[in-house]
Amino acid sequence: MDLDVKQQSIIAAADLVSSCYSVLNENQIQSILRSFVDRLGHELTRETALKGITLVALNETSISISHSRKEMPVIPLNGLHENVSGILDLLHKN
Repeated sequence: MDLDVKQQSIIAAADLVSSCYSVLNENQIQSILRSFVDRLGHELTRETALKGITLVALNETSISISHSRKEMPVIPLNGLHENVSGILDLLHKN
C-alpha cells in the first residue's frame, strides 16, 4: 500500500472517531486507538499516528470543556495511558 494512502487512512480514522464517537462503541474506538499505537512503531507512519491521536484527544478536550459530561459523552482514550512512555520515547528520539 502506498505510504500516502496509509497516512491518509490514519487521519481519516481519527476524523471518524472525532466526529462519530457517539455512535461507535468503546471496543470500536479502542480498536482504532490500538492501530494508532501500532503505527507508532513504524517510522514511516509514526508522525501521522501522533497527529491522529492528537486529533482525537483535542476533540475530547473541547467536548468536555464546552459541555457538561452528563450531556455529551467523551471519547474514551483508555488504552493510551499504557503507551505514554513509548510515545514519550518516540518524541525524545525526534
